[in-house]
Amino acid sequence: MKISRIRVTGGFLSGVDISLNSGLNVVIGPRGAGKTTLLELLRHALGVSHADAPSARKHQEFVRAILGSGEVIVDLECDGEAQRIAVDATGTGRKKEYAVAALMLAQNELEAIASNRDSRLNLIDLRANISPAVEVWTKIEELTRRAANYRDEIEASAEILKQRLQLNVDLDKTAAREQELLRGGNELLSKKRQELTELERSLLNLKAELRGLSRSHAQFTEVGIAVEQVQALLSDALDTHSSRSSTIPVRTQRVLNIATELSLEIAEIRAQIAARRNDIDARTLSLREFAEPIRAELETAESGLGAVTAEMRNIRSQLAMMDEQEKQLLVLQNQYKETIRSRDELMSRLESGHEYIFQKRAAVAAAVNDQLDGHVVVTVDHLADHRSFSSMLERALQGSNTQYRSAIESIVSSVLPGQLLKFLST
Repeated sequence: MKISRIRVTGGFLSGVDISLNSGLNVVIGPRGAGKTTLLELLRHALGVSHADAPSARKHQEFVRAILGSGEVIVDLECDGEAQRIAVDATGTGRKKEYAVAALMLAQNELEAIASNRDSRLNLIDLRANISPAVEVWTKIEELTRRAANYRDEIEASAEILKQRLQLNVDLDKTAAREQELLRGGNELLSKKRQELTELERSLLNLKAELRGLSRSHAQFTEVGIAVEQVQALLSDALDTHSSRSSTIPVRTQRVLNIATELSLEIAEIRAQIAARRNDIDARTLSLREFAEPIRAELETAESGLGAVTAEMRNIRSQLAMMDEQEKQLLVLQNQYKETIRSRDELMSRLESGHEYIFQKRAAVAAAVNDQLDGHVVVTVDHLADHRSFSSMLERALQGSNTQYRSAIESIVSSVLPGQLLKFLST
């Protein structure tokens, strides 16, 4: 990055306009001439942190007072492309990538850098020409939380399914009692009972289908929202490239048309699901109205047999629900595995990137040590910068009923993030 011009519009220093040349630029002036002010304005525009952290707030208040309602405008060149940023007193207008692309030290900060880890790493990174890494902690945090939710649901489902064996035993015993009572019954009651059983089986099937449709409707709703977001992004992209190229707008419009068609298809699917749900509701109501008098007749006629039959219906209903629970458990297990796979893949990419950064930092440290001829020794820890990972772990593990803070503090600086995350997650 190369800075070519600094201007101030508005505020106490409105009209200041300084051009910089390639290479070394030296600002000379007596005490109070504004050398430090120029440095602070440039630091404020780029968002570069202070090596002397305790005095950072005082410097920020100073810049706000100078700028007032004005802006500091910086012309710079990054990777051969000219860019310009205009930043107001509150910092609006900054770009994050510039905050770590420069190291700025006022006279009183030169000594403070020795006790500030951020500034030391920043200095090494500039020497190593390390670009800001694209962090994926937010996505990893999201996947970790999602995996934890899946795991809780899997454990709850597995606990419920443990009751299946006992329910089957209870069903066999109840069926035997029913057979004993049926020996004294009549053919009419048997037909009524069979009819009611068929009706209840149909109701259970409709209920299971309705649950599946509800899940599908929710999923297509999420997909529809995502497609709408994609349409908005494509529309913005189309506006952005409308005057720059003759190919990009055409292809962007083509993708936007596909997204629009997809949105319409999703809307139609949701409408079909809604219609089917209405049909099921109507069918369920009809079956219940038809079953109710049969159930009342059986309960009145059967007396003691009715209680046994009702118990059997209840057990069968629970077993049917467990069948659905088992299907859902398989879905949850697959979702959990896929979530863990995606998270591990992101962790692997992230750790590979950090390993690359460490190698470049270590090479700079070795080169500096050779130049200093042993007078000063520079070393870089393998996991020198683990704060973002520690913060992500704390957020992701909140509510997990684990003593995670002490574990994080004691081993986060010596264990690879992926290993620690797997350990704490299980």
